[in-house]
Amino acid sequence: MGTNLITHVGCLAALTRRFRIPTSPAEALLWSELKGRRLRGYRFERRRQVDRYVVDFYCSELHLAVDIVGAATPWQGPCIDEERTIRLRLSGVAFLPFAEEEILYNLDGVVSRIRQAIRYLPWK
Repeated sequence: MGTNLITHVGCLAALTRRFRIPTSPAEALLWSELKGRRLRGYRFERRRQVDRYVVDFYCSELHLAVDIVGAATPWQGPCIDEERTIRLRLSGVAFLPFAEEEILYNLDGVVSRIRQAIRYLPWK
């Protein structure tokens, strides 16, 4: 795994800092479960730039991105999601997408799936 996986591009890095405040109830709920090393002791960051894309949550130690599909994000459109997912996976990032509704109505299930993914990551 290369150390240059995360590339900070000036304007994109500034944009990610600007939009770190949770923008949806689903994002706030999931962040409450991920912040402060609450999930198996791993540190997640919000609105992190990975490669040339921004993901909702990222754990650099695990190279694990967790994203909310359908979340209102001012810097990307639906066509970017598929390209971004493919590029991140090719870069060695495990990518877990979740629908907003799934987080709102089944938060325990979402957290359980993230824990399970962490347990089975090959490079952990």
